Amino acid sequence: MGTEQIIGIDRTALRAFMHDSGLDDADIAELLDVFLAEAPGQIRAVQKAAAARDAQCLASAAHALKSPAALLCAPRLAEILSGIEEQARDGGIASGHIIDAVEAEVRHVARQTVDD
Repeated sequence: MGTEQIIGIDRTALRAFMHDSGLDDADIAELLDVFLAEAPGQIRAVQKAAAARDAQCLASAAHALKSPAALLCAPRLAEILSGIEEQARDGGIASGHIIDAVEAEVRHVARQTVDD
């Protein structure tokens, strides 16, 4: 990860995505609301799979959270989850501090939505 990695939502990329897909602010607000409502459960699924050392479930759980993170232009979160998913697909289990980074990134996204 480079030092220029955007934390939280990349507003420039999100605006480009909105323009290209014909979405408006209300559409994005709804997507963000759903993401923020579902993220805690998805994070718990990642934590549970990692604690159980279940690589297949971990890959699935990471992927389930990565997809909406990428859609909402949260590149650092998507990158961390992609790494967890790839490692799990290779049979590895992410460490606790990596999973903590997922929680921190979700908090950054949530703060951005409150600050806007």
